[in-house]
Amino acid sequence: MKADGIQRALAFVTSAYSSYSSCRQYREDIARAREAIGEGAPVVEKIRVFHNHPGFVEASADRNIEAGVKYLRFMVDRYYKDAPMTRVNKGLFAMASYNAGPARVAALRRKATAQGLDPNVWFGNVEVVAAREIGRETVQYVSNIYKYYVAYTLLQQQADARKGAKAR
Repeated sequence: MKADGIQRALAFVTSAYSSYSSCRQYREDIARAREAIGEGAPVVEKIRVFHNHPGFVEASADRNIEAGVKYLRFMVDRYYKDAPMTRVNKGLFAMASYNAGPARVAALRRKATAQGLDPNVWFGNVEVVAAREIGRETVQYVSNIYKYYVAYTLLQQQADARKGAKAR
C-alpha cells in the first residue's frame, strides 16, 4: 500500500461479535503492521460495524480486497513461510492470526505440540487447543472462511469440468 502511495485505509470489521471489533487485539495488529511498514505507513480507520451501503462498498471493494490479501500475504510470509505446512494450512493459520493475533496463535501451536498434536495442522489439532484456550470465536472464524474456500473450490472444479466436456 505504501509503495502505491496509499496514505489512508479503511478497516472493515469482520467479526460478528461487537465486543471483539473494538478489542485491543485489532488495535495491536494494526499497530504492528504499520510498524513493520515503517515511516509513511497508511493511517487505518475502522468503519462502523456492518456498514453495508452499496455505493460505499462498490466504490472501495477492490482496494479493500487488495489490502486484505496483502495483509494475509504479510502474515504468511512473516509467521509461516518456512513452517512445514500445506498451502491451505498456511492460509488457515494466517486467518487465525488475523483474528486472534500471531503471538496468541504461536502460543497455541506450542501448546498443541506439548499435547502431542500437530502444530502445523489447524483442523483437529491447533483448532482443538484454540477452542479450549481462547474460546470459539477464532475457531468459528477460521471454519467459516474455510467453508467458503471449499465451496468456491468445488464450484471452480465443476466449471472446469463443464468447460472440458464442452471442448470434447
